[in-house]
Amino acid sequence: MPFFEAGSEAEHEFLRLCQTSNLLAYKKTVIEYGPGTTRPDRFLYLVVKDDGGACIAQNQERFLDLSTACPGGGAFGTCGRGAKQIDKVALMPEGVEVIRTLGLLSASRPNVPRIYLASATVADALTKARATGLEIAPTDTPDCHQLRITAETAGPTRIGQARMGKRCPICGVATLFVGSSERYFHPGDLKLGDFQACRSYLADNVGQFEILNGFPIISQRIFDLLVGLKVKGLDRYSTDPPIRHAMVQVHSL
Repeated sequence: MPFFEAGSEAEHEFLRLCQTSNLLAYKKTVIEYGPGTTRPDRFLYLVVKDDGGACIAQNQERFLDLSTACPGGGAFGTCGRGAKQIDKVALMPEGVEVIRTLGLLSASRPNVPRIYLASATVADALTKARATGLEIAPTDTPDCHQLRITAETAGPTRIGQARMGKRCPICGVATLFVGSSERYFHPGDLKLGDFQACRSYLADNVGQFEILNGFPIISQRIFDLLVGLKVKGLDRYSTDPPIRHAMVQVHSL
């Protein structure tokens, strides 16, 4: 997957090569702002590290209700949409130190719903900052907390033209797809809270569809708070191309 500056001679040469070789080139636009660039947008994508299965055991019956979860099926596999949390998250002892070390992470189990875990330091700081769109809940282990994002975006994120992959044969939720542009919103699609999750995508060619857990968005002030705490659980937005943290793009209508 080569990357070019838009409109550059290198890009034109590559496209000419594809054309003369009868190769179909699929283009995606990636927007990146450099250091010192001022933007009116005040939201960033919250990308955190995975626990590698260290925090929550495979058996989830203790705190999950799967009675209304979508079973999925076929090549899609297990879906899980509709699974509900009914009790405190049960942590494995070996995962507690991982939470304290990273400060903030995402548990790889269960797949649905997505479980975000935080140390006491991070949870206390969010409480003192009066973070909105978020509920801080206890786990079964002292000094380890669950962060539940309670707010959702008012509108979907847009991705231009989409190439769709796997979708659940029962509920239609998607897992694999590629858009022709980096995710962006329209004015009014984002709420003003500190935390919000986006579950819906809108593609020009296939319409609106949903993903299982959504992706989290945080305000600039909460991002600055996490950076100030030196939270080690913040992960890169993208490795190819390398983008450490990304602003949420808002395009005018």
